[in-house]
Amino acid sequence: LIILYNKKCLGYLRSMTDDAVINITIPNYSIFSGFVFSYNEENITVATSGRDVLFLSDFQLAYTMTISEDSPIVFITSFPHGFVLATESNKLILIQHIPGQKNLSRIFQQGSVLSYQISHPIVWSAFSPSWHQMILNVDYRQLIIVNIRELESSTESSIINPNILSHKGPVSSISSCAYKPMLVSCGLEDKTVIIWDYSKQSPLLHSEFPENLIDVSFHPSGDLVAVASTDKLYLLSATVDTLVQSAQWPLFNCLSIEFSNGGQFLVAASHIITFINPYTQEIIATLRGHAGLIHSISWSPDDKRLVSCGSDGAIVEWNAVTQEEAWSTNVPKSDFGSAVINDRGT
Repeated sequence: LIILYNKKCLGYLRSMTDDAVINITIPNYSIFSGFVFSYNEENITVATSGRDVLFLSDFQLAYTMTISEDSPIVFITSFPHGFVLATESNKLILIQHIPGQKNLSRIFQQGSVLSYQISHPIVWSAFSPSWHQMILNVDYRQLIIVNIRELESSTESSIINPNILSHKGPVSSISSCAYKPMLVSCGLEDKTVIIWDYSKQSPLLHSEFPENLIDVSFHPSGDLVAVASTDKLYLLSATVDTLVQSAQWPLFNCLSIEFSNGGQFLVAASHIITFINPYTQEIIATLRGHAGLIHSISWSPDDKRLVSCGSDGAIVEWNAVTQEEAWSTNVPKSDFGSAVINDRGT
């Protein structure tokens, strides 16, 4: 027997040789968030819709349970002691199987409700061979471990976050720290910044943003991170256990940001180049020399020069000490994506 599910339909196949799916109709329900077998009761399948848990006997609705949590169910998985639900409000709910009962309303009862404290939905689960631990994938970006025995006892320690984290979708930028074995990356679609310890190949800190992220830069000390989004520039401080926002500036179309090699300046490029003191958060200067968007900005190794290039075909060298244009050229009908300068200015 094979059961099938999508958001608008439940169905089943009697065997692999069946050609047609048999649709299941449940009056008053048309949108579903899951469909699983029961490990405990023969001929019982369970679907979820809104806040309701629908128990089907031989694919006919036999009992409806409404959860206590005031939030829709987005995920369900089954195991030998019942079911685990996840809600839109990021809670895990245990539905326990009570042996020796005859009515479904007594066989299955709601148990503990715990928050997994990550503001993203559960998308799949797996269990250890002993069924004592459950692995949950949070929005294809993070794994958490649930100790089933402690979940049944309703203890907060049942949920373990082993800090197994990744980006969901493309990574738009990576920057390394000069003095520590660390990288920082930002995701184009997941709107997340992650600091990594590449010596241990593991994430250290992460932070989420409301806008899409374009570029990121690591201060050479490893204590500051600059993040460019679609309409803002953020400055973050890296503490022991979190990333704290220190400052932000409204800056549209910022495509390239870069700390100087000594860390005394932060530059951000859009149509103009903005010079910022990262310690005082003061804007020191704005440089104008491009007629279009600037795609790339780079420091010379001695921090005395900058070079920028962009969609207007211009390549501009800047004196970083005086914040003035030193040299420029224009290549008609060109759209440059990257430029690098050495300490000789070439």
